Amino acid sequence: MNYLEVEKVLRRACRLAEMAKNAKGTGVSWSCVFPDGERTTYILNEIKTREELEDQIFNAFIWFWNFKDYLKALLEKQGKNPDRIEKLVNNDIKLALCADIANSLKHGALTRSRSGMFPKLDSIGYTFPQNTIKKITIRGPEIELDFQNHAEIEIKMAILDSSKNVVGQALDYLAYGIGVWEKEFEAIKQDGGG
Repeated sequence: MNYLEVEKVLRRACRLAEMAKNAKGTGVSWSCVFPDGERTTYILNEIKTREELEDQIFNAFIWFWNFKDYLKALLEKQGKNPDRIEKLVNNDIKLALCADIANSLKHGALTRSRSGMFPKLDSIGYTFPQNTIKKITIRGPEIELDFQNHAEIEIKMAILDSSKNVVGQALDYLAYGIGVWEKEFEAIKQDGGG
């Protein structure tokens, strides 16, 4: 394994994380029946579905965490102790939370938690600032929204601890973790003459 191959994996994690931050998609709709029996259908044009966003966030976490093994392999190749990476994760609560999330996504549940919080990801949500709403159309029981400035639509997925307290936002922690991996990768390349 060489630096270019490893960098390719890091770039994949970066691309997946960037894709997960972009709400622009093919559109989504759903209906809601209120207690009084009224049914309203919501149509959001050019927005990704919740499932699509979840898939992208989940994949980004898994590829982020897989990259740890590539860093460890590079250190081994240089004759250095790969435990440096494990220590880094265990001593950084944000990295430990990212590790826990990725492992729970990959394995279905955690038997042990690096962070001690046994975190879970909450459901996905969107925040639409006013400047992102291009048009609202109301047709009887239908509410249709068209959007612009998709990059300004905020995607939220909270990280919850075992008591259901919000620890932070998944995309923020993912960006932090990828930033740490980028720095570690550069340091390993420098140490190894790459």
